[in-house]
Amino acid sequence: MDPTTSVAALFAYKLRKYRDANGWTQDALADRVGCTGDLISKIETAKRSATTAMSEDFDRLFALDGYFAELQPLAARELALGWFRPFLEAEGTASSMHIFEPTVITGLLQDEAYARAMPHRRQPP
Repeated sequence: MDPTTSVAALFAYKLRKYRDANGWTQDALADRVGCTGDLISKIETAKRSATTAMSEDFDRLFALDGYFAELQPLAARELALGWFRPFLEAEGTASSMHIFEPTVITGLLQDEAYARAMPHRRQPP
């Protein structure tokens, strides 16, 4: 992984560097942060981004002062699908969220009877 190509590549390169320096396998690191070795592999190859919580765990495990936590939002933005990037930018400044669903009541507004009836509801062809 060439760390000069992108922030996501830098995140991936540094994660592997610190993991190797501690002599941990991907599975061993995954056990320490509560994920799978496969996810660590994808993060180390810049195919997926770490979550904020994982990045904070990396900083704690490697005794870093917020290094991965600072890189995480930038790396995640780079790895987001092109059509989704504007939504990520808007999310940072949003003060409310609206959901339009004409046929189903969202989970927070359901009562017990409605929630039990939903799986048995017949859909028109």
